[in-house]
Amino acid sequence: MGRRDWSRSRYRPLARRSVDRTEHQTRVNVQAGRRVRQWLEPRSPEDQADIDEAANEYLAAAGLPARPAEFDWFIRRPAGYSRPTSYCDAISTRINETAANSPVEVLAEARRAIKAIDEFDGSSA
Repeated sequence: MGRRDWSRSRYRPLARRSVDRTEHQTRVNVQAGRRVRQWLEPRSPEDQADIDEAANEYLAAAGLPARPAEFDWFIRRPAGYSRPTSYCDAISTRINETAANSPVEVLAEARRAIKAIDEFDGSSA
């Protein structure tokens, strides 16, 4: 699969190359009756590789390129969104209100959501 030409997109991700030395953790929840125990466990490099592979398979099913390894990705949020996650939350909420299920359907709904949010906020070009 070829590389996407982000230079033509208003939604170009901001990325910087870095070596990921973060110790990823996994939250473990164990429920017995009404009692729930939670703790964090270190995530092994093999576990992280499995997670990355699953994410890339999902992207491939939607016709998108794999995420480049060893990059920190950031989204340039449009004006009017105060929290770093608020723009992504708005998109996710709109997607979750649909019947989208497959990667292709989710991608189509994500594009519709971005367009609708931008038009509503008056930020479309």
